[in-house]
Amino acid sequence: MPPAAREHLLLKLADLVEQHKEELATLETLNQGKLLDFSKMPEVAGSVQ
Repeated sequence: MPPAAREHLLLKLADLVEQHKEELATLETLNQGKLLDFSKMPEVAGSVQ
């Protein structure tokens, strides 16, 4: 896959993770038993970066 196409897909994925951050943080909390705030900031927000 050309780098530009890969970049486009990764940026789209980051946008989708950002849009669904509350859902993803809740699922991570339920899955791992972490505090919700910890799931939001380092886990989900770090994935977007």
